[in-house]
Amino acid sequence: DQLFTIIAPPGAGTQLYYVNGGDISNRGFELNASYRTSVINGFSWETGINSSKNTNKVIKLSDKLDGDQVVISAMSQTKIYQLVVKKDGAYGDMYGTIFKRDDAGNIVKDANGRPVVAAGQDHYLGNANPKLLLGWSNTFFYKGVSLKLLVDGRFGGQVASVTDALLDQKGLSQRTADARDANAVTVGGTTFNPKDFYTVAGGSNPIGEQYIYDATNVRLREASLGYTFPKIKKVGTITFSVVGRNLFFFMNKAPFDPDSSISTGNGLQGLNAFNMPTTRSIGFNLNLKF
Repeated sequence: DQLFTIIAPPGAGTQLYYVNGGDISNRGFELNASYRTSVINGFSWETGINSSKNTNKVIKLSDKLDGDQVVISAMSQTKIYQLVVKKDGAYGDMYGTIFKRDDAGNIVKDANGRPVVAAGQDHYLGNANPKLLLGWSNTFFYKGVSLKLLVDGRFGGQVASVTDALLDQKGLSQRTADARDANAVTVGGTTFNPKDFYTVAGGSNPIGEQYIYDATNVRLREASLGYTFPKIKKVGTITFSVVGRNLFFFMNKAPFDPDSSISTGNGLQGLNAFNMPTTRSIGFNLNLKF
């Protein structure tokens, strides 16, 4: 029952109207578990995990929709991929262009030494949704001191980078600088002249598969160090803490933060297009209880 916009018939009095797009089945789980124990006198430890997984499948599409699929991408400036909803597919499926390859899997060259693009723009590139989300929190208490660490992991899913594609075509990225220094670039088992390769592969309408990245990452999402002062009569409890968020990655397979998003719109998920970088923040909390 997702809402989709379609063109109204002539004489309807409006250009567009909305329909319920069809049925999507969602299956998965959500798990939360925690445990707290006292280790030694005055010292205790609380640990917890939370995990979730969701798999969706498009069961059917509305008869009012034109054709057997719906393209929900909303960025006209690039065709790096399209988010397409089709029967038996999944919401968030990404389709686009790929290189033409020979029987051995190597990218085919044309007569000018440039990579050949496979016919069509409907090649499956991945899905923007993660396969698994996992969080692990640990809080240590010793008398009035507390230390909290939250590790956050996203596993699976794909993201695309228009930023990389445009910088590559103009020769402004580090990878093109390295290729020029080597006077060659080897991709998909085939060696190309850097300019010949990135002129075709990059740009505003690039070869989609070249700029699709695994969104898997594990980071220290939050850390805080606090102290609760001894209770003061007529005042209550005072807790002061230093809090840091989005501090660093333990591992990140994409060349940018997969959490960064150009928009909250359905058609622009998993897309980096000169997005503002995500920020690391450090702040202070003062909590008073009377």
